[in-house]
Amino acid sequence: MNYSVLKESVRAIIKENNNEEITGDLLQQVLIAIINTLGAGYQFAGIATPDTQPGTPDARIWYLCVAKGTYQYFGGPFTLDGSAIAICVLNSEWHTEIVDIPTGEYITERLAALATKFENYAKVNGTYPELTSGAAQNLVGRGSVRAEINLRTAGGSADIGSGTATIKKILGKTLALNQHVKKTPVVGTTENTWHAYTESTILSTDGDILTITKNGGDGIAQYDLSQNPIITGHKYFMSAFIKTDAPAGKIRIAAYAVDTDVDAIQATNIGTPNWQKICAIRGCALASGQNVRIINDETEDFHSVQVRDYMFIDLTLMFGAGNEPSTVEEFEAMFPLPHYAYNPGQLVSNKATRLKTVGFNLYNPATGKAYLLGCQTNGYQITGEYTSIAFAKASGGPLELITPDANGQFNVPENGELIVSDGDDSTTCVHLVWSGIRNGEYEPYWESEIELNLATLTGKKDGVGSSVVVFPDGMRSAGSVQSEIEADGVTAHKRIGAVDLGNLDWGYDDTYSGFTAFVSGAKGYFKAVCSKYLFKGAYSIVNDKECGYIYDEYLFVKDSTYGTDAAAFKAAMSGVMLYYELAEPETYILDEPVPMNYRVDDFGTEAKEPADTEQENGVYAPLTLEVQYAMNAVDTLRRLPVNYISKPSFDAFCAELAAKLGAAINKNISIVAAYNAEQEKYNYTITISDIEQP
Repeated sequence: MNYSVLKESVRAIIKENNNEEITGDLLQQVLIAIINTLGAGYQFAGIATPDTQPGTPDARIWYLCVAKGTYQYFGGPFTLDGSAIAICVLNSEWHTEIVDIPTGEYITERLAALATKFENYAKVNGTYPELTSGAAQNLVGRGSVRAEINLRTAGGSADIGSGTATIKKILGKTLALNQHVKKTPVVGTTENTWHAYTESTILSTDGDILTITKNGGDGIAQYDLSQNPIITGHKYFMSAFIKTDAPAGKIRIAAYAVDTDVDAIQATNIGTPNWQKICAIRGCALASGQNVRIINDETEDFHSVQVRDYMFIDLTLMFGAGNEPSTVEEFEAMFPLPHYAYNPGQLVSNKATRLKTVGFNLYNPATGKAYLLGCQTNGYQITGEYTSIAFAKASGGPLELITPDANGQFNVPENGELIVSDGDDSTTCVHLVWSGIRNGEYEPYWESEIELNLATLTGKKDGVGSSVVVFPDGMRSAGSVQSEIEADGVTAHKRIGAVDLGNLDWGYDDTYSGFTAFVSGAKGYFKAVCSKYLFKGAYSIVNDKECGYIYDEYLFVKDSTYGTDAAAFKAAMSGVMLYYELAEPETYILDEPVPMNYRVDDFGTEAKEPADTEQENGVYAPLTLEVQYAMNAVDTLRRLPVNYISKPSFDAFCAELAAKLGAAINKNISIVAAYNAEQEKYNYTITISDIEQP
């Protein structure tokens, strides 16, 4: 039997009508075509449904299957979803042929889905004529993305749409905070003090300022770190603020065994109010070390250097090997303060109290300020009425006047506040320059917050019993294992346990040359993070001053400082914390749901509001989310060959779309805009109806 001729015959009849559906006025032609192909010996038994049970009659019969569903009784199951029909022929056994022609119902459903998407996403902002979303290829939300938020541009580097962001998960995030130089300098000969490395170096202190005077020869001041924190293979963030009367480029900050020194490219003179910050990320490829230095290699005598806020941070310990920030800008986006207090090692976890967002216009007329992020590639633009602008760096120092270019564009070197003199509530706008498409626009300032209070959430284990605080130390993580709050905002999973290493029973393993202790409740071959030692995984890859697992639930630490003395090691471990993967995670049902939606604006900002203790100590673990943003159709529409930008243009586009789709499926389609004054936007609705017969 020539089934290919049969299928082509059916296709031809339906295509000729430009309708692509089985309707009453076409059914006769289709049936005749099938009969002509099958021959007179086949009896048409009717149009089957998924419930039809034809049995096994002696006659040669055939059915036409159009309705969606799974057909079980025609020799073998098959499923139709509306995008095709089936012809089932019985000739001693059933034969089924699928013809890929969509039914009218299928086409109508696809258009209805498109209509829903238009209703949800195709909205024109009433404040200005450009679209915020709506292109056909952008009618669905961006897939869930991982977001780690302290303070950043909305969506990070992703091009997002304005509207509502939906949190799919709130996740634990733990960092091993460390900073190995004390803020107030002390001159001495013990750990955590400064001393002259050469006889020609004279040191003096005044509050938080260390002065290094070079009196012939090399001028080097050395700070002896505690705990031998400079480790082969680790990466470090080094920074300091300096003033000097030495020529530019002659002052360096350095660390023993770290790859290269960090040069002060342009020094700020002693006696001026300004400090110059020098900073860099460096690796350690040599043997471990224990000191940092300030070096003046100017050949002339009697030059002085003033230094404050020296920081030395082990990024590998903090973030884990391979996860370190690669640039200073990336690190300072997460840790924006100019200085963090001395900290030999502390685990900090996600304990955000609020998530705050600000819109496209960063200028708050109530304060006369805009908080800006430093080192943005394309900078910022200010438009509207104002007299002058000045910038206050987060790191401190005097205000710096800013002169924008002819287009009102400027940049800032670091995070801080832009102070706008005589700004106008209804015209002044300060915004990020991204692609340049929204340059010159105005949008009223807005800010929005949702309450999270992650460290005080209460709930019942497995939904029964008494309520307890679920994440009192914040939502933890250990490697890729993270505590979690699900998309419903109610179901929480606690996957990480905690233990003070000083409370474990330690022994020394002569075979593998390290200390071992059993960790109760840990999963076999667990993942972990430690406040003092980098957790590497298997014991076989652990180096000196690192840790890992051994013998299933046993922790393994190598530290040559203590030789083989397990008692001395145990005493020294008091206060050193380990967060580890639980063998049996715990599930809680929260007493109050956590809000999982928030307002967001393309070009705006997202900021984690930390808990009070974090605010006081400058200790931050980023708010970590899986979040789904709306797709940004603004740029997409404007980059189309024909730019549908203004509302009249978009209305014309909708009318053309309705006409062409309507002709394709033989339906009346209308797309109508209604302005919602409360929302300050247009909502587009698609209506589909049958064509009235004359």
